[in-house]
Amino acid sequence: MSEAYSVYAELAAAQVTEDAVEQLFDALAEHSPSVSHAPNGNLSVRVFVEAGNVEAALPAGLNTIKSAARELQIPDAVAGVEIITEGELDRRLTEPPVPPLAGISEIADLGGFSRQRAKVVAERKDFPDPVDNLAGGPIFIKEQVTRFFATWKRTVGRPPKPVDLTPLEKTVLQALALHLEPAPNHQKLADIAATNSALPGTPEDLTSLLNALTDDLVQTLDVARRRLRVRLSPTEQHRPRLLDTLESLTAKKLLNTHSGLAIDNSAPADIVVTVTDKGHRHSQADLPAKPEGGPEVPCGEPFRKA
Repeated sequence: MSEAYSVYAELAAAQVTEDAVEQLFDALAEHSPSVSHAPNGNLSVRVFVEAGNVEAALPAGLNTIKSAARELQIPDAVAGVEIITEGELDRRLTEPPVPPLAGISEIADLGGFSRQRAKVVAERKDFPDPVDNLAGGPIFIKEQVTRFFATWKRTVGRPPKPVDLTPLEKTVLQALALHLEPAPNHQKLADIAATNSALPGTPEDLTSLLNALTDDLVQTLDVARRRLRVRLSPTEQHRPRLLDTLESLTAKKLLNTHSGLAIDNSAPADIVVTVTDKGHRHSQADLPAKPEGGPEVPCGEPFRKA
């Protein structure tokens, strides 16, 4: 079954008179041609041919164009060629010659924020490149901007203020927050341990301590309220440090504790905690930590070894 194909070719023939262009058009009349000078100076020619597939249509169309050009003594060296079905050509012709554009005001509307914020977002390294910069500001392809917002992991509200965390505090906070996910991923626990173990001042037994914060010791009570129960037996080897860490995170308002932390060492510890909004933000961020017993480094700033 054959179909119509559009074969567009540019001939490296810059010095072609208008009379020659008209003669070439007449010579190709059976193929519904279009002949004109391309912006780059080449001679552009489009013809339509019937063929069973694109492999057969391409040589048929080129031979038709080149043969007609040679008869008129027009250079027939081909500088470029494109072949598409007639249906695809019709589809392209229905598209606007210039795609919808977006400036800073449109970016603000698409993002749902102010023009000032839109200017900042448009300067991000991962934001689409502008197609032009006019006196009124940069101009972007609207579809690319829309696609950016569809995949942008946007943080709502102000960035969290710096909080000084030790590697142990950071690890415990991230591990507790992980239990609030729909399906806690134990591989993520291992990743947390591997990442935080590289921080100066990290306890050598961090992985062992993190393993204590598994489903055996931590129970999710209410995901919506970010509420958890931490159960520590008197024989749990990491119990003293975990209790101290929970108390420290509570003092920094990253956790709310709903039962006292001053517990008899001979009695089981059954502690209900809530991860606060502040704690949740810091658990999701890639925050550095201060070394145990070393200088404090605010979260959100690069950690530099002394």
